[in-house]
Amino acid sequence: MENNTYIVLMPVNSCERSEAEQIENKTYSSIEYVYGIHYGKDILVVSLSEFVDLINDQDEVTDGDKYWMTYVQITK
Repeated sequence: MENNTYIVLMPVNSCERSEAEQIENKTYSSIEYVYGIHYGKDILVVSLSEFVDLINDQDEVTDGDKYWMTYVQITK
């Protein structure tokens, strides 16, 4: 099985920094599981490629003042 890295964006108004730190570089079985453990907090889980596009497009989603950013491994 192979792991793929995903960026997790967690809104600062509904998540604590410690939540982002606790999941950093942890391995999960699915993206849905990551969403499930943070249900109702409006997190966003994106692939590295999608994240690069967001940064290059200067999307509001990548505003460092609005989101804690971390990463997880998803087993494929």
